[in-house]
Amino acid sequence: MFHQLTLEDNSVIRVRVQQPLKVLRCKEIEYKYLFMNPDSEDYSVSITKFMTEQLENYRWNILDNYVITRGFKTDDNREIIATVSSIN
Repeated sequence: MFHQLTLEDNSVIRVRVQQPLKVLRCKEIEYKYLFMNPDSEDYSVSITKFMTEQLENYRWNILDNYVITRGFKTDDNREIIATVSSIN
């Protein structure tokens, strides 16, 4: 998904939003690994699941603003910091 901005002769700005024709389904990947607790002599099987995000629902404007401000706090970016912190 992207935006195309056009400035016309009469000082009109047109915004054209390009979106995918079909929505991609989220993919879930199950990952199994062995884990050893420092207090144990045996390994335990652990399982975690990773899921892809639907990029068409991602809040790109917030991330763009965070990059532009280089992560510095301003009065209006509390929501940005909370969103980016949840990504990491």
